[in-house]
Amino acid sequence: MANDTKQTLLQAAEGLLYPSESDYPFEYFEWQTTSDKLSKKEMRQLSGLSTGVPVQTISLDKFFEPVTQVQDWYGEEEKAGTEKFKNLRQVLESNLQNIQVFKAGKVEATVYIAGKDAQGKRAGLSTKVVET
Repeated sequence: MANDTKQTLLQAAEGLLYPSESDYPFEYFEWQTTSDKLSKKEMRQLSGLSTGVPVQTISLDKFFEPVTQVQDWYGEEEKAGTEKFKNLRQVLESNLQNIQVFKAGKVEATVYIAGKDAQGKRAGLSTKVVET
């Protein structure tokens, strides 16, 4: 069953690149924990980050806002991309509970969108963002 979540999330993210100064794809991850809500410390341990890496939590809204808002200048391709990101968010919210978004790093950061799947495992998608 966990593979169903993995397949569903990867299918929704297929072909999507999160835009920043470099565009990166989404990758699936699973963490071995049963916590309902992760602390930054626990998230750092599960993802294998060193203690010196700054971690902040951001809202799902804040993460998706830049990629789900249609701009006046958007052509058909940009509008289609916006719809794909809206779909990805909907798929995440339908398949994961207690979603938390962690941003680890400063200039080149990894963003983890983590929630609990139907089997109670922590799973989600990660991507990188570059902000100078």
